[in-house]
Amino acid sequence: MADEINLASGGMVLRTEDQLICSDLASYAGSWLLDPLSPEPPRRLEGLLWFMNRDGQTVYCSDQLQGHRLCKLDLGSGRLELLLDRPVYGLIRQDEWLYYIHEEDRRLYRCQVNGRGEMRLTDEAVESFVIREEEIYYAADHMLRTCSLTGKQNERYLDLAAAGLVLSGQQLLFSDRQKQYALSIVDLATGEVTVHEDVIPASMNVRGRYLYCANRSNGNSIYRIDLEQGSKIRIYGEPADYLHLIGEELYFINNKEWYRMSLLGGQAVKAIPSPVRYI
Repeated sequence: MADEINLASGGMVLRTEDQLICSDLASYAGSWLLDPLSPEPPRRLEGLLWFMNRDGQTVYCSDQLQGHRLCKLDLGSGRLELLLDRPVYGLIRQDEWLYYIHEEDRRLYRCQVNGRGEMRLTDEAVESFVIREEEIYYAADHMLRTCSLTGKQNERYLDLAAAGLVLSGQQLLFSDRQKQYALSIVDLATGEVTVHEDVIPASMNVRGRYLYCANRSNGNSIYRIDLEQGSKIRIYGEPADYLHLIGEELYFINNKEWYRMSLLGGQAVKAIPSPVRYI
């Protein structure tokens, strides 16, 4: 699904046909539904929505206003419904299952999209995880591990202290906690690890050969990194976080407000009108 690429950055911006849902990090009062090409003001939605996964007219998410509980949003009615009375993190929908980290015990779980049939998949605490076809890669304490979608065939993959896993084809990207959180890349075909010591990701996202990264080594300014050539270029000079890729634009937070800009760089503009007129 197209929105999966943004889940590692919080999944707080989601495209729905010709509209966008953006979590309101300025007021923490809810979320916005807007058409970025229309002069009409955005509409307030119930819930401060993170980790948004869309399936047709349904969005599965974690609502920060309900203690990070697992919820689903009906796009037609705008109604937000509690699915599971659990605080969840890193939510990913895969077919008819929802995968997530339980915020209280930090283990990896899954449940059906109706909120039923919850089962624990790992015995270890999990920092982050990604799903690649029929396999889960997850970061546990000082190691990367893999397991099946049902939690079976659990195996140690690499002895690395990873944080913030991002999947791009045959590559797994993360911050290495044993190397001052430097950007590290594992080739899943060979197990070879490449480290970029001058890049410390605050947030990162990837499309094709290009990685977009808010680099803590340079004031959280945004860099575009060519994963094939290894070259780097700064495309935004101010502090940024929560990088999301929407179409051909990059959405990110600067001083609690959403901005958007071309993936090639250039002038960033506010994504939400300020001040907002309520309707």
